[in-house]
Amino acid sequence: RDAEARPRPSLELLRRVNDFLSARSAPEVSLVVLAPRYVRVCVEAEVVAREASGGGGVQVRCKERLTQFLHPVTGGEQRRGWGIGESPHESDLYAQLEDVDGVDYVRSLRFRLEEEEPGTLETKRFVISSGEHRIQLES
Repeated sequence: RDAEARPRPSLELLRRVNDFLSARSAPEVSLVVLAPRYVRVCVEAEVVAREASGGGGVQVRCKERLTQFLHPVTGGEQRRGWGIGESPHESDLYAQLEDVDGVDYVRSLRFRLEEEEPGTLETKRFVISSGEHRIQLES
């Protein structure tokens, strides 16, 4: 459990996981335990506020909500993090923003996935994390 946007396991934790799995696997199995590869989710959205005043606070709350929802360990619908190779649907992101205090509705939303290393998405062996978000506020 780490509050960092992209937590990295210590060498000690990697060794303990390797030892745990090795003790429970067949002798001919060779294990390699690695730190996760991350793919950042970056959201651009036009959000319509309920009231014209307090727009800056709505933008901040929208970015905070997305950052929390996209956290690899504590994010997701159940706040249990994201599985390997799992990524959010556009509807998930709409729902998160529309639930923010002060938001009337989301006019438009686009998101993109950014790899830390080329080819990571194709492997399906990644964990998502929060990227750069741009929220344009309309009243």
